[in-house]
Amino acid sequence: MTQGQRALVRDLRESLRGARRAVKQGAQRLRCPLTGVQMKRVALAADGQFYDLAALQRHLRDHVDQRVVRSPLRGGHMACVLFYVEGKSRVSWTPFDALLLTS
Repeated sequence: MTQGQRALVRDLRESLRGARRAVKQGAQRLRCPLTGVQMKRVALAADGQFYDLAALQRHLRDHVDQRVVRSPLRGGHMACVLFYVEGKSRVSWTPFDALLLTS
């Protein structure tokens, strides 16, 4: 192997290491802080954090009867509304939506 080929191999290896680091960091950002697993459908909560849609809906439903709903991560007060994308539309959801549909 020539010196130029060795340099090329060294550069490719370093490039692959950087790509692996980027993939790992991206995968960490896709983990839901409530479940610890990769988010299937991403939702934005009122606390400014991203969560898995089903996990956040469950959290809000479980805590809606409390006087104050708290952010799962920050612990501060949080409105009972979340936003997610359905197709090309932005959708908002509250735990009260289900009550309106059943009455």
